[in-house]
Amino acid sequence: PVATYNVHEQLRARLCDLYENDSIFDKFNCCMNGNGGGVATGSYNNLFRVFNVWDGTDMTLEASRDPMRKRLQAPPSKNRLGARK
Repeated sequence: PVATYNVHEQLRARLCDLYENDSIFDKFNCCMNGNGGGVATGSYNNLFRVFNVWDGTDMTLEASRDPMRKRLQAPPSKNRLGARK
């Protein structure tokens, strides 16, 4: 692979549970923007992750139909080089 992005790192401790109930086989689509600088993929609980290819940063966003819903505050994550943002 050219690059690896850890999308579901928070689930690593529960891999046995996910495997037992077949959730480990869930699939989420991913896409790249037009200039190749961003990658987005879905996740559980209406969340999706967006990765900046050029600087290694990422963000977790929540998809919601309610514009007044409180926004998700995701904890800072590590970029693919292991450094905190």
